[in-house]
Amino acid sequence: MHLVVDAANVVGSRPNGWWRDRPGAAARLVDQLAAALRSGTLDSPVTVVLEGSARAGVPAESRPEPRLRVVHADTDGDSAIVELVRALAANACSPVAITADRALRTRVITAGGTVCRPSWLLARLRDLAQQQSAQSTSRDDGAQRGHYDEVPHVHEQPGMDNAGGQVAHQLHGMEQRQRLDH
Repeated sequence: MHLVVDAANVVGSRPNGWWRDRPGAAARLVDQLAAALRSGTLDSPVTVVLEGSARAGVPAESRPEPRLRVVHADTDGDSAIVELVRALAANACSPVAITADRALRTRVITAGGTVCRPSWLLARLRDLAQQQSAQSTSRDDGAQRGHYDEVPHVHEQPGMDNAGGQVAHQLHGMEQRQRLDH
């Protein structure tokens, strides 16, 4: 599995003032993803696609963590995401795009990928931040990385909001196997 993050859509899904500092919001997202990979909260390789002014927040092709890559979209982010998904699918990398954009979801599925909503990713980042906060206030509390029983909302076919149950189950199973491998 390889996550392809629509940074504009993920950042834009939270009304936290990101629009006042798009480059800063992109940099914070990339930092959170790197921390999630280092902690094991995310186990899969991640590619973040930045577009527009958000590109100024993180250098192109930067790798703040070995399994994290940042790509600057030359034109629009959606087209860059679809091309990445197509290339990953051709190499049997099981691409999963993180976006809530309906038109992009359809294009990703047509290109051979699956889709998860930003809430799936943001829940993991939020849990990690809470764990880090708890650990910094009490080093002896034995806080452990959370387990995720919730399966991400994945779309298998365009226009069918809950068609991805089987794919979601497979995605959840891949996550569990990857955790056991570490």
